[in-house]
Amino acid sequence: MVLGGLILTNGVSNANLYSIVDIICIFDTSFFLRDDSGLEIQHALQPGNYYIRTSGRFISRFIVDR
Repeated sequence: MVLGGLILTNGVSNANLYSIVDIICIFDTSFFLRDDSGLEIQHALQPGNYYIRTSGRFISRFIVDR
C-alpha cells in the first residue's frame, strides 16, 4: 500500500520522518522505517523509497481526498 510522497529538503532528518509517520499512522506497537535494501534507516535520508515495518497491527491512517 502506498501512503504518499515527500520531497526531501536539507531540513528533513530521520527523526523528522519518524515523527511524520507517527502523526499520519497509528500502530499498536513500535515501527521501523527501512530503505529499498531492507535496512533500517540509520543514515542520512536520500531520495528513494522508504517502507514502514511493524510486527503489530496498523490501526488507523488519515485519508485526504481532493
